[in-house]
Amino acid sequence: MKYPKLTPFLLLFGIASSILASEVTPTIIARSQGRNGALKVAGLSDKVHIYDEGNYVNIDGTLLYSQTFRSQHLAECLFGGDLSCNSILIQGSGVVDRDPQAWLADYFYLPPDYNASFCVRPQIQNILVNLDLFVGLDNWIQGSYLRIYGPFTWSKWNLNFDEPCDISTTGSYSPGYFDSQAMLNSQLLQTFGEYAEGQSPFNTSGTTTQPLLGVAFEGLKFAKIERCARTRSGFADLTFELGYDFLQSDDYHIGLNVQVVAPAGSRRNARFAFDSVIGNGNHWEVGGGLTAHYSFWRSQDEERVGGFYLDASILHVNNAREQRTFDLCGRPNSRYMLAEKVSRPVRFLRAGSTVTSQDSTTIPIAQFQGVFTPVANLTTLDVNVRASIEADIVAMFNFSTPNWGFDIGYNFWARTCEKIGLDQQCCPNLCSDLPDTWALKGDARVFGYLVAASGTGSGSLPAFEPVALSATECGATIHGGTNATVTDVANCTGVDSLQNCGIDNPQFAYARGTATNSTDQLLVHTAGSVATSDAIKTSLQPKFINCCDINLQRNKGMSNKIFANLNYTWDKDSWQPYLGFGGSVEFGKHSDIECCVAEAPDCSEPCDNFGCCSSSCSCCMTCSLSQWAVWLKGGINFQ
Repeated sequence: MKYPKLTPFLLLFGIASSILASEVTPTIIARSQGRNGALKVAGLSDKVHIYDEGNYVNIDGTLLYSQTFRSQHLAECLFGGDLSCNSILIQGSGVVDRDPQAWLADYFYLPPDYNASFCVRPQIQNILVNLDLFVGLDNWIQGSYLRIYGPFTWSKWNLNFDEPCDISTTGSYSPGYFDSQAMLNSQLLQTFGEYAEGQSPFNTSGTTTQPLLGVAFEGLKFAKIERCARTRSGFADLTFELGYDFLQSDDYHIGLNVQVVAPAGSRRNARFAFDSVIGNGNHWEVGGGLTAHYSFWRSQDEERVGGFYLDASILHVNNAREQRTFDLCGRPNSRYMLAEKVSRPVRFLRAGSTVTSQDSTTIPIAQFQGVFTPVANLTTLDVNVRASIEADIVAMFNFSTPNWGFDIGYNFWARTCEKIGLDQQCCPNLCSDLPDTWALKGDARVFGYLVAASGTGSGSLPAFEPVALSATECGATIHGGTNATVTDVANCTGVDSLQNCGIDNPQFAYARGTATNSTDQLLVHTAGSVATSDAIKTSLQPKFINCCDINLQRNKGMSNKIFANLNYTWDKDSWQPYLGFGGSVEFGKHSDIECCVAEAPDCSEPCDNFGCCSSSCSCCMTCSLSQWAVWLKGGINFQ
């Protein structure tokens, strides 16, 4: 029994489910190396917040090494559901029975028979030296204190990118697909890694009649994927904490503090997809905290003590400038797709509804201008980023003897969803010169060829002359264009994909020279053909990428950490040196999506550089690091 009404519903449900599960974030927002509540309290239970001690000073330093695990979670954050065992398949448009999840190799200037995959296993390593100064100010105001701390950090971010080194291809692109001439295999890139590092084919030249008809192939400028690790070193955030313990005795204390975090690290830059960051991205933070402890057990000789300790910090992450690369709404990984410049002036091109429309053609509003560029070059923006709340909460149990101390505790960290704003110009790369300039190429052919001469004398076009089209594919995705799957299109009697039957608003392409005796002549997809079954189509009108199509992807974070520390204190007359070691395991929360599904753009709105500066199509993703750490911590307490 058939259910014709149910089938479309199930198809739409399947598409929606695949979109729901494949949202990605082009930018990993890691917990700052300077925000570590566990390190702040470990080993210091009897060194700070001391009752009735007068003025005293505690100075400590920590050497810490940390390394992430669960690399597949980081990879999924960056590339989403296209991953299979941390690998992404890339296949050209000429591969028979292409995998529907494969990225289209054509976007990366690779041959049409390219068939290979690349693998990523992201890993982050940190080595830091944390310096911490605590000054008790009881002689001035009982229970008051000043604390200053922050780490000098070396950070290494490595995608561990890998691809086969024995990829062999022979395919070339026929005239009209990229250039008016054939793009030979020797002109194309040979590996995805070459594209990911920013390489591109050499530009081509025009014809005798149209010397400006050459094509420029721009390389990837942002979100680049390097084979080598990205390292950076510097001082991360410097935290100033001024507090007052308003309830205090030998067995307990409760205090409040105000905190200011001064940014000393690096700003986020979108040049690389996985670039090292020191600190919190150069944000100022302001807020406060609560500290408390209670000694719930003492031995009869009071030499051994058991206590519970609490330290909570709640801060606001202030606005700061960052550079980020974004995808298009509803198109995960579209930053690596290929865009074409479709603009004015329009030279010779016209469009008609049939192959015999010579007397009723229309001039399109724009035409291919001979420039290809990765979408990331257009959707990389300078944005203003802030987060309402960042929380760092520690609960710890301590057991101490006169010389030994052992801590075991739990650390909760969270950061609320970012708020992303833009300046007056929303997307200057898309709309800086003229509105409606850039469109998705997909697998559209961008040149057609005259079946016969258009006029004679000056301003005429000879037979078989190439003419740039206005073909765009708003419906293209990272997996392929809309020509590849189109079938049974009205008035397409030849090979549908060669005729551009799947492009936006397809109409038959014509050309007319500027000579006074010029007439409209049909364009075909193959130079030398005169068959109307080879007629090629152009978009009337083309559809453009606009500012509202950019998915201003927001992020939030959450992690749960357990830690332990063992230290030994030497008892001197007026100072107490101590040394200990510890470790932690942190489990970062990871989720694909937690709110609306970003709808794919319909490319119908004009490119407005001032009227669409929101992130309404963006969902907030949780993508936090899971990492383990070990440390050596020592210091001196002066009383």
